[in-house]
Amino acid sequence: KLLLKVASGPQFWLHLISRSALMVFVSFLLFVPTFMTHGYGMTSSASAQAASMFALGCFVSVSLGSNKFSDCSSRQRGVIIASLLGLSTACSLSQLAYVSGLIKLSPIIGVAVMFLWGFSAAIPFYIPASLFALRKGGKQSSATIADVFDVGGF
Repeated sequence: KLLLKVASGPQFWLHLISRSALMVFVSFLLFVPTFMTHGYGMTSSASAQAASMFALGCFVSVSLGSNKFSDCSSRQRGVIIASLLGLSTACSLSQLAYVSGLIKLSPIIGVAVMFLWGFSAAIPFYIPASLFALRKGGKQSSATIADVFDVGGF
């Protein structure tokens, strides 16, 4: 019953669309080892470590920024989200420019870019939808709302 009530509001659908779009962007994590192996000539083990740097960036970002983000005003949140999405887009475009031969990056710089990509994509991906789910669903239904966002993303 609560889910139907929450789903009838525009904020739910905006969060669902945002989460679904970002799911594609963040799911690149699944391809980081292959990308680093073929793009940078790294070994399989080094490529797996590069993928863990993407995940580490996500972890550090959410660990350090989630409390601060929830204390910000709506305007500040918008600026933070836009800035982080801009940085993550720049990270992905730099990797595209590298594999297209437009720029040269060393494997170490490539791994650093992966860390920044994870760092900058995590808060826009995880936090707004989670805060919405907590606000609307409370302790009892927030997981259900968050699960709907995840299912919508897949």
